[in-house]
Formats: sequence, C-alpha cells, structure tokens
Amino acid sequence: MGRRITFFDFVPARERKRREEEFFRRSFPFGEQQKEKEEELLCALFPGKDRTSLLYNVLTLKDALREEETREEAIAYWKKDKLTQDLTPQEQERMIRYTFKSLATRSLEDYPDAGEAEAWLEDTTEGG
Repeated sequence: MGRRITFFDFVPARERKRREEEFFRRSFPFGEQQKEKEEELLCALFPGKDRTSLLYNVLTLKDALREEETREEAIAYWKKDKLTQDLTPQEQERMIRYTFKSLATRSLEDYPDAGEAEAWLEDTTEGG
C-alpha cells in the first residue's frame, strides 16, 4: 500500500529537456567548452579509462557535494556508486582532488592544458 508505482511518473519532453539543461548549466557553468576541457583533462589524468565513465564519476560527485550535508557524506555516497568501483582507491582519491579543483576553478582559462594536468592536480595553492 505504501509502495509508489513509478510507471505513472511521466515527465513531459519539454520538462525533461529543461531539467537536463539545468543540470548541464549547474555541472558546466562555462558551457560546452568546459565539458570538452574536463573530458580532455580526465583522459590525461586517467589514461586507459573510459571517457564517459570518468565524466560520469565527476558529475555524480559534484552532484553529491551539492546535495549532501558534508563533504564526508558526499564522498561516502559517491563511493557507493557502481561505476566508482571501477576506480582503484588511489584513482578515487585523484578523482576527488580533481573534482574539488574543478569546482574551485573560476573561469575556463584557469583550466590547464592536458600536458599540465598532473601538475595542476597536485598544486595545492589557492586558485592553482
């Protein structure tokens, strides 16, 4: 009796498109160029890993950070995701560092070139 039937959770195409666009703007405030830059950096930082899975991991972690009360809760939630299990513990830590660096980036120009990705990830200075 308390179960909810999701079959009736119909979302009109217009509303679904609006939600997708809102999620994209929230995830990539600098637009399509940011998405492309992030994909390029992720592939440089995680060679041999699937581009789509890498981007999915960043997006789910960003989303968890927006939704959860604390960073620790967000990271714990993210680590439970099935695709996160494809990353080693060291790769998970790198993904977390990458996501925090990405969230702290103030403009598209602040992202490094793929060749500088490793140094950028390790730079702990403010804005670096």
